[in-house]
Amino acid sequence: MKTTLSAIALGALLACNLASAQVTITQQGSGNGAYTEQDGLTAPFLTPKATTIQIGNNNHAGDPLTHTPGIFQRQRFEAANARIYQEGDANNANIVQDGVAFTVNATIEQRGAGNTASITQTVQTWSDGSIYQNGSNNLARLEQSVGDSGFSAIQTGSDNKMSVRQMESTFNYPSVTQTGDGNSVTLDVARLLGSSSQIEQVGNNNTVDSFVRDGDSTENSIHQNGNGNTALNHQIGGLAFGNTTILDRSAIHQIGDNNFASVLQDGANDALIKQFGNDNFGTVVQTYVGPGDPNTAFIRQCGNGFSANIVQSGAANSAGIYQH
Repeated sequence: MKTTLSAIALGALLACNLASAQVTITQQGSGNGAYTEQDGLTAPFLTPKATTIQIGNNNHAGDPLTHTPGIFQRQRFEAANARIYQEGDANNANIVQDGVAFTVNATIEQRGAGNTASITQTVQTWSDGSIYQNGSNNLARLEQSVGDSGFSAIQTGSDNKMSVRQMESTFNYPSVTQTGDGNSVTLDVARLLGSSSQIEQVGNNNTVDSFVRDGDSTENSIHQNGNGNTALNHQIGGLAFGNTTILDRSAIHQIGDNNFASVLQDGANDALIKQFGNDNFGTVVQTYVGPGDPNTAFIRQCGNGFSANIVQSGAANSAGIYQH
């Protein structure tokens, strides 16, 4: 059932209704397309809302691969809300919110296999993005250049991928939870102040690759429960806001066998690795030499056949390894 043109026309018509500025598109069947644009609505106390619901396979609310949004909201609103719900396989959903000065919220929920979800939020404050995917071989992406914002993602199933990129932001709180095997998370954040990220994976052969650049007072926590998992955390610098005396913290907690954890830090930092199980390996490398607090590193391993390694450069650092 093809309704692409009627969906676009409906979205454009309702988006021009300044009295309500509310859009709802509902499609049932396969191969549908939907697009909504809300741009330049400036009426006082106006809160544009856009909702797209698609039930079926191979439906498209925009195209994340070509950066075409299914819901596009651009300045300037008091607030804005966008939601896409898709049920089926091989669906695409993409939300872009740009230039909004106050609270915005974007939510994508997908149930099925081989789906793709993408949220992009820029030049906004007090914003939230949420992605929920239930199924296998799904892909989720988030990109934020937003202050005082949060992001949450939940993926249930196997072979799912999550990519998060946050830039030029303060007080952000990304949270990712994956349940299943063969899942992966890539976290790339830069110039963050007072931000805290938490990644949790339950299953086997999962991976986390976290990269934090030029952050002050950031905390990065990774929890993995299962076998054959890998957690990598890189924290580079601490000069984004001109303060080298504030610690960045990294914590990795793994439960299971044949897991690998690695922390690489360049700055005045704390590092903690805890591993419970057999044949695990943990390593910490801290290379900061300069003003501010010294580095601290601690590795705790409980089980058999494990290995631990800590390397530190500079003065007055502390390190501890506990195995039993």
